[in-house]
Amino acid sequence: MDRQTWVAIKLIRCLNHLSGVLSTEKMRELTLNGILNRKNTQNDSVASVSCKREASQKIDQLLGGLHQIMNLRGELNSSDAERFDDRIEPIRLQIQAVVNALNAFILTTTEIPEPKNIYDDLYEEYLRPQQLEENEQQQQQKQMRLNSMRLRVQQAKMDAAETKKLAS
Repeated sequence: MDRQTWVAIKLIRCLNHLSGVLSTEKMRELTLNGILNRKNTQNDSVASVSCKREASQKIDQLLGGLHQIMNLRGELNSSDAERFDDRIEPIRLQIQAVVNALNAFILTTTEIPEPKNIYDDLYEEYLRPQQLEENEQQQQQKQMRLNSMRLRVQQAKMDAAETKKLAS
């Protein structure tokens, strides 16, 4: 087993000493948080991807071990199988709860703030007056086109009225 697995086992052992004081739900939560958050607490994309990869590996290990245990059950006779079930069912439920919690952790997406660059901010501030000036020019051009179109419409109305007078 690798070093991280042993650290997780030590953490679980330490938390088991608190089992008389804390509820089982809080114990699971503390254990899971301790295992997953033993690295840096900063929002680092590499650490986040690494933790999610480790969580995925732990899920595979847990389910693989559970599958092996359940295969052993198939080799037992009926009376031993009942005792086996009585002994293993709580463990299976705990493993399933941990797997569900790890899956929830993997599915959560953490927002990683994009690193700011002061030069980008300065460049944007430099461009802002130019963009405002360009926008004003575009607005003026649009207004001029709109006014010319209004004049054309008025001229067309006047021409239509003149044509109507001449026709009558």
